[in-house]
Amino acid sequence: MQEERKENMETDIKSLIEQAQVKILQRLVDLAPRDKRAEASLLVEQFNEASRALSTLSSKQKGDRYAACQYPIDAIVLYLQDLGRPASRQDLVDGVSTSRWRPGKEALNRGNIKKSLKVYLDGQAKPKSPIKEIDAMVGLNEWVDGIFGGPPR
Repeated sequence: MQEERKENMETDIKSLIEQAQVKILQRLVDLAPRDKRAEASLLVEQFNEASRALSTLSSKQKGDRYAACQYPIDAIVLYLQDLGRPASRQDLVDGVSTSRWRPGKEALNRGNIKKSLKVYLDGQAKPKSPIKEIDAMVGLNEWVDGIFGGPPR
């Protein structure tokens, strides 16, 4: 009973976050003129914060999948699949380290995730990398380049 109530509450929170994202993006579209760039950047940042909150909730529900990942790159790829959009290196380090990949070892995980990103993004990986970086945003190799918008300027 308590578990069901918890799931309902998480669903309600997700719904509120998604509604906030839609409102933020709509305002961003409305503020397209050049003289509103500072406000637009703030809205993009708010959107990213809401997305991180939503992905954190999602990763808690999908924790068992992260626990099955043996290597940091596997957890990074899974996190990007769950997120469904490119993210900065720092967002990946934060997101994967707070997922349920190797719980209790967050500090060690952060270092391993950073090293893995460096190896796979800076051309040091022997096999073909499953991830790529465009405009300081990291995503899956199979994603089209157009979705890598980069951080707000």
